[in-house]
Amino acid sequence: MADDPVDPSSVVADPDRLRAVLDTGLMDTGPEEVFDRLTRAAAELTGAPVAFIALVDADRDFYKSHSGFAEPLAAARQVTGRTFCHYAIAKGETLAIDDTRAHTVYSRVPTVETMGVAAYLGVPLMDQQGHALGSLCVIDFKPRGWRLEDRARLAGLADLAMREIETRRNK
Repeated sequence: MADDPVDPSSVVADPDRLRAVLDTGLMDTGPEEVFDRLTRAAAELTGAPVAFIALVDADRDFYKSHSGFAEPLAAARQVTGRTFCHYAIAKGETLAIDDTRAHTVYSRVPTVETMGVAAYLGVPLMDQQGHALGSLCVIDFKPRGWRLEDRARLAGLADLAMREIETRRNK
C-alpha cells in the first residue's frame, strides 16, 4: 500500500512550478511520435493497459501523450480536478498505489470512479531546477502489485521524457 499522502494543493499551485510548466511550450500542443513511443513503451514494459505523460498546470492535467485512453478522454486529452498525478508531484518521487480503492485518500480521487482507476504508478517529471512539471504514469483497472522492475522501467522512461523536454527548452 502507498504511504499516506500530503495535500498536494500548495505544490501544484506553486507559481514557480507553474511557470516551469508553461516554459516547456508543450501545453495544448498536438501529439508527437517521440512522446507517443515513450507511453507505448511504458504500457508494454509494465503490462498496464494505459500509460500517459501528464503536464499539470493550475487547472488541469494535459496529456501530451497517451496510450490506451478510451473516448472521450482520448480526444479531449485533459482532465480537471484532483488526480493521482497531483500526489506524485507533491511526493516528488515515484508513487505506487497497488489498490486505489483500499486507501482512504486515494479512493476519493475522481478518476477512481470516472475512469475505474484501480492501480496507479507514476514518476514525476522533474526539471533541472527541481520543479515537477507533471508525471509519466501507468494505470490499471484492477488492483495489482507494481514490481520493482515496473518502477525502474517507468523511471528510466521518465528520464528520457525529461531529456526531450529539457532539450526543447534549452533551444
